[in-house]
Amino acid sequence: MAFTGGEGVGAVYDAVGADTCERSLASLAIKGHLVHYGQASGPIPPFDLSRLGAKSAKVWRPFLWPYISTRETLACRFPKTLCGDGGRGIAGHPWRS
Repeated sequence: MAFTGGEGVGAVYDAVGADTCERSLASLAIKGHLVHYGQASGPIPPFDLSRLGAKSAKVWRPFLWPYISTRETLACRFPKTLCGDGGRGIAGHPWRS
């Protein structure tokens, strides 16, 4: 918090999990976002969601599979996220007609 002058950060991307969860939550600014996307040190233990209320903070636990579970969603998302071509597609890839 000293680094931000006590304000906290707008977003924390936490791939570690259990070992860093408490510090990640504590470092959030008002209306901050905690994106928990991994658990290298183990899963985050359950916690009381009312703890988020004081800062109006949000926790998000994305999982890749729902975003790519069908050919259509994979084709739609792959070029936008990994290729940076704005979704125009990549010639020669099997999901493009």
